[in-house]
Amino acid sequence: MLMRFCQQGVQHIFVLIASFLLCITLITYPWAYFPVEALPIELNLHLPLRLTASWRLGCPYSEALRSNLALKQASEPDKIVDGDDGDLIDKTNSLFPDNGRGEQIDFFHLHSPHVTLYLTNFDVAYAINGSSTLNSTKVNSLLSAISNATSSLHACEISLNYSFSVSGTYAMWIIPDTECLQNLSDAVVTAASTYMYRPPTIPDWVRSLPEPERSMRIELVMKYGSPNVMEMFSPHVTVGYDITTSAENRRKTMESLKETKPSPICSGIISAIRVGETGVGGTVLQGGIIGEIRMAPRMASVTND
Repeated sequence: MLMRFCQQGVQHIFVLIASFLLCITLITYPWAYFPVEALPIELNLHLPLRLTASWRLGCPYSEALRSNLALKQASEPDKIVDGDDGDLIDKTNSLFPDNGRGEQIDFFHLHSPHVTLYLTNFDVAYAINGSSTLNSTKVNSLLSAISNATSSLHACEISLNYSFSVSGTYAMWIIPDTECLQNLSDAVVTAASTYMYRPPTIPDWVRSLPEPERSMRIELVMKYGSPNVMEMFSPHVTVGYDITTSAENRRKTMESLKETKPSPICSGIISAIRVGETGVGGTVLQGGIIGEIRMAPRMASVTND
């Protein structure tokens, strides 16, 4: 009788343990037990411009914020904001309303200034029971691949020489393409493209390009999911995305910023690669950073990180 009771007790314990392990597995790997759907998620693999205690210091970070603020004020001329570092962010709360008009990039509250190395849709998310979530296993694998591919590379210096482009809805400062930046982008693209979502989508603006550029960029899209990599890599800092203000108005603002630049030298060392979720116009969301890879330091006369 006692033996039978013990056997039943042991069976109950095994059932409880098995149930517990099943629950843990379902929470950790739900896609292994329930029907899931792979979802494309746009990620920006980028060099972040460093946040400093005072945004008026630390060029090119400070220039990104100065440019973003000027473009916003140009699109909302009735709202002028000025102040010291301590209260400027609070004062810009009313300048960047979420109304879909005027300048949509907001480096003061929502977005992060950066230099994009690789931007595309990745296959690292899934939908289950109607909700979307990141696949932590795939995300960690992606981060490891980037880390391994860049382990022998050093931090890059970026320089802002005040050449700019206003094209369509975008306003950006052009960053000279150095061997360091090109090698870094190429390494990141080669490693991370394994995780891109397929089939890729060819942007409409690429289809409208003249030959042979159109065919070259389409080939890059089909291979890497982006038309702006490898030989078409062109580093820049996007400081504006505006669908309502005229291009002429924004060009005047960028010219004014160029004429009033605080220093002829604007450069810095960026020693980290970040992976972040994107917002309007492909910019990086401050709250969307899902990983960071540190790079080996390098010496420079001006440092930014």
